[in-house]
Amino acid sequence: MSIPIDFKEQIDSLKQPYIGNLDTFKEYYVLTKQFPNDETYTRFYENSRNNLQKGMSELFVISNAIQKEIENIKNKTTNLDTNIKNEQERNKELNNKLKGREGDVNGAQTLIDDYNKMYVIQYVSNVTMLVGCVIVGRLMYKTFGS
Repeated sequence: MSIPIDFKEQIDSLKQPYIGNLDTFKEYYVLTKQFPNDETYTRFYENSRNNLQKGMSELFVISNAIQKEIENIKNKTTNLDTNIKNEQERNKELNNKLKGREGDVNGAQTLIDDYNKMYVIQYVSNVTMLVGCVIVGRLMYKTFGS
């Protein structure tokens, strides 16, 4: 199993610089709008804007990693759910087989059921044989009797 990733720690590490960068951005945004010809304010404004965008891109990467981890967990749980359902079906089959094998009464019931099935199969084959003989007899009578 993979080592869990601490996304909260990664997000928290982006929080502090983001707040500072946001304050700096606000300050230099106002100063740049007030003094558009001052290169120092414009440069600091661009720098703070780039820092904010860098933080947002890192946050986006973390968001994608979280989404990917969610998909992995979903796939694992789906596989586990399928395995559990298969094992439950297998458990039912084994319990049914066990019921037929437990005790003398249940063993006798199993034998009775088996012989009933064999009787029905033999009965169907006898009736089929009789019907076949009657049909063959009629065909022979019509063919050779005339």
